[in-house]
Amino acid sequence: MAKGRTRVRESRATAGGNVVAVGGGTVKLRVLFSSMLLVSVALAKPAAAQEQQTFKFTGVSGYTGFGYYVGPYYGQILSVPGQPTIDLYCVDFLHRISMNQVWKGWMTPLSGNLQYTRGGNGAYGLYLRAAWLTQQYYKAPTSEIKHIQATIWNLFGGGPTPSSNYWLNLANQNYTSVNPNYFRVITPVNAGDGASAQEFLTYVTPEPETYAMFATGLCLLAWMAYRRRRAFTV
Repeated sequence: MAKGRTRVRESRATAGGNVVAVGGGTVKLRVLFSSMLLVSVALAKPAAAQEQQTFKFTGVSGYTGFGYYVGPYYGQILSVPGQPTIDLYCVDFLHRISMNQVWKGWMTPLSGNLQYTRGGNGAYGLYLRAAWLTQQYYKAPTSEIKHIQATIWNLFGGGPTPSSNYWLNLANQNYTSVNPNYFRVITPVNAGDGASAQEFLTYVTPEPETYAMFATGLCLLAWMAYRRRRAFTV
């Protein structure tokens, strides 16, 4: 992700050769704006708490490849009010799941501690690559969905066919563009059991409260900028 640097010029108003100070000291706009921006960004991040939930596997996308269903799958979180539906992206070829299966699992933020996932913290980069690949399901030709799925499976050590070099190279080039705050890893609580459910990624849409907090941060920035302009007016 390209990063740019915005340079804010320090503003000082003078009266008779003296610097106009506020609150007994000169406040640098650069520091002020940077601090407020960090606050607004922090407020805008989704909560990153690991949770144990009950899930139900409810369907497949209908795409097939190499003798298996591939692409997005579908499920519900039974332990959450309203039992919301979620998209499930399988990262685990070595285990199995069946239609309408119910299981308990850890829902771990990709930006958090991955100790309860099958890959662990050392697989953070692999999960990021898998997350980037899952988003290509909605952009790539349908004929490529099976190759994207095979590439995801092979990231974690198994698959019915080798990875697609094309998609693996793209994932290696672009995985750092993924925002891990919006992905969760769903791992069965009995992950060590060979008969346990598969592991999935899911995308979490920020809640309305997140947008409200972000807007509050932006308003604070604008208000502080206004106060600074008035304070430095002679």
